[in-house]
Amino acid sequence: MSSIHTNILATLAYFDMFEYPLTRQEIFRFLFYKHREEDVSCAIHNLVTERRIYQLDKFYSLRNDHLIIAERRKVTMAARKFITKASARAKWLIRLPFVRGVGVSGTFHKNLWEERADADMLIITSKNRLWIARMLVNCYRLFAFPKQENALQLSYYIDEQELELRDKNLHTAVAINMLVPLEGDITFEKFYAANAWVRSYLPNKLMRVSSATPLSSTICKLWFEKLFDNRAGNKLDNFLMRISAWCKQKGLPTGMLAGQSNWGKHFKKPEHAGFSYWMEQRYNEKVIRLIGKADHRIAQ
Repeated sequence: MSSIHTNILATLAYFDMFEYPLTRQEIFRFLFYKHREEDVSCAIHNLVTERRIYQLDKFYSLRNDHLIIAERRKVTMAARKFITKASARAKWLIRLPFVRGVGVSGTFHKNLWEERADADMLIITSKNRLWIARMLVNCYRLFAFPKQENALQLSYYIDEQELELRDKNLHTAVAINMLVPLEGDITFEKFYAANAWVRSYLPNKLMRVSSATPLSSTICKLWFEKLFDNRAGNKLDNFLMRISAWCKQKGLPTGMLAGQSNWGKHFKKPEHAGFSYWMEQRYNEKVIRLIGKADHRIAQ
């Protein structure tokens, strides 16, 4: 097979792990190498003719199974409702002190939309104020959603000091490209610029922030930020970080400050033990079965 055919198969193999068929345009956007769109369309037609992939309505898949098309449509509808819900919450979150940007993953994972509706939110804070911002976000959570224990608890936090994500792999690249910025357009422009490495994985996909609105400020937000824009603010942020570390070390309930996570001064992310490694291994196995070799960029 030519490189474009193997590239299409490898792309479909990745999304097949999540039982997520792709449209022709999506295949082009998520190809792992650069190709012309007309060449991609021709190659897709050839693969369908050879029955190496299957066309199911407007979708393409490695499986000849119409049930996954119904699931894909179900996920798409749930995602739209989820984005609407997240947008409403983002309008409140962006008003909190030191919050500079709020986005939500356009995730395609099944069964994620109902019980963990805030698990894939990205919150960008101002430099060296991540832990103060996180405390305020959790206070907001406890006040606004007292019965929803996991609401906003699993959000991914980064600050403007380290906008470049540390996990540079295919899974992170796909997540960034499916991200839907909601609040803080200039902040997300800087975020995408800092993560330009994504184009080495997905060269056909443009990262845009057209869905994000400008940063919102209120008198209370400006006043609070001015109050802690000093050494006292630095000490408070460091104190909250140490409290989180102590709670995690003692195995205390997550509560308002702690949580099962990987974290540092400038980032805090949910901990999914072994997931990236498992995903990479499973993906490589699928690609080897399809085209006889693994993609070298996945084996980090």
